[in-house]
Amino acid sequence: GKTEEIPVIVETPTAVLGQPTKLTVPADELVANPENITAELVDPQGVKTPLIISNASDGSPLIEFSPKNPGPHKIALYDDGKKISDVPVDAVAPIARKGELASID
Repeated sequence: GKTEEIPVIVETPTAVLGQPTKLTVPADELVANPENITAELVDPQGVKTPLIISNASDGSPLIEFSPKNPGPHKIALYDDGKKISDVPVDAVAPIARKGELASID
């Protein structure tokens, strides 16, 4: 049988290098039991780092990560070991090129 991918609709979040970033995965978009969810950060070179998942106040998975390399990352979400989604994340350096401080929302 073919495993259907569950789309997780989030805007591409921007993470600042070296700063912890939190990403909430809306619980209603995950059919899976949040307690079975695991996640890993995949950097632009394909290096995978396991991520810690806690629960937000509404029970949805809250993922914390701290990217070390600039560029496009993915957060791979697994339900009981089966991949259910890839969430894109752009990692940016804290200082913009022109010497201005990058805005952090």
